Amino acid sequence: MNTQRFFIGIIFSILLQAFLLSCEEEKVEPTGNPDDKQYIGKWTGTTNEGLLVSFSIDSINHWTRLSRFIINYYRDTINSHSSGHIDGLAKVENGEFYIDMGHGDMLQGKFTGNNFLTGSIIIDNNIRGFSCTNEKGEQNMNSPSQTKFRFREINYSYRQDQDSVVSRLDEHLTYYNRKYFSSSLMLNRQTHDSVRLIKITKGRLTDIWNEAAFLQYFTPGKRNYSIDARNGIEITIWDVEDNFKKWSTSLGNGNQQGSSFEIVEMQKLENDLKGRIIIKLIAEFDCMMYDYEGNSEKLTDGKFIGFFEQELEK
Repeated sequence: MNTQRFFIGIIFSILLQAFLLSCEEEKVEPTGNPDDKQYIGKWTGTTNEGLLVSFSIDSINHWTRLSRFIINYYRDTINSHSSGHIDGLAKVENGEFYIDMGHGDMLQGKFTGNNFLTGSIIIDNNIRGFSCTNEKGEQNMNSPSQTKFRFREINYSYRQDQDSVVSRLDEHLTYYNRKYFSSSLMLNRQTHDSVRLIKITKGRLTDIWNEAAFLQYFTPGKRNYSIDARNGIEITIWDVEDNFKKWSTSLGNGNQQGSSFEIVEMQKLENDLKGRIIIKLIAEFDCMMYDYEGNSEKLTDGKFIGFFEQELEK
């Protein structure tokens, strides 16, 4: 009888212990640094070759984590490397993250304040630097290509993204050594390659085009408008509200009295592209726009962040 009670006691103890264990709260993963939460959001910018990058930072399982990234590379084909996971790809610890993607590929980033992210990525044994801003923060030299302006009482805003708006660079030399450089934003699915949303062209007659001359050509300061950018600035827009109708500072009589164009900031992008130099700039402008029928409309509050590049002479 005593033996039976002994075994009943043991069984009861085991069942009680199992019950108590089942009632215990699930262990919680330690939380990350609360200061890292300031980095939550979408970050966009460019590589040091001028190509788009994008990062999504979220709060997942008590940590601030990198949940998705997209990086464009190989400028001729614009290939993309992207990855994402619902549970996050990497923890953000004290403002830094690191991902080993295998096969020698890696990605690392570091935040400075709440509106600056820099880092590097190695893909196919090539290293690329990048810089980004938070999309909710102030747009600056680390932001992707974009423009905004007011035209015909409508506020326009275009921003380079992964799906619809792309940045385009053009450089061409015509007779008598007249050189033109254009930077534009265009629709990714636009069938007619000549149609942009906006194009800014800068031209000058010269026979000196080494690196120093190119950088000097885009130093901050005010610039004059010029018909067909022969010796200055031409701005062209294609109005999406009017079946992509073309307007330009060079059409009509091209009168730009009272207009302004200023390069506010410029920087050279350090990269490994042989024989090419890329600069990024911020410009602000107001101007008169003309159509082929001689109509004119004022464009105001213009701002442009974009790239210009040159293939250096051998």
